[in-house]
Amino acid sequence: MKRKAEPDAEEMTSSKGPSTSKKLAPDATNDFINETVSSCNIHFDSFFFFIRTFHCLLREMTVTWRQVIKQKLIS
Repeated sequence: MKRKAEPDAEEMTSSKGPSTSKKLAPDATNDFINETVSSCNIHFDSFFFFIRTFHCLLREMTVTWRQVIKQKLIS
């Protein structure tokens, strides 16, 4: 019995064998893209909420510190 160590070039290019590259079905690809975009939108919404909140806090702190500095300068 004779065994082949490696497939021939003809076997490598043959369309009869199983495909080594797996392609996603169009529906699966669209679902993946939709889920990814949806996930990114959620992350961006969270990020912008954080920025808005931080900006409001920073503004309040600035107003407070201005008042403290004014009081120190007046007294």
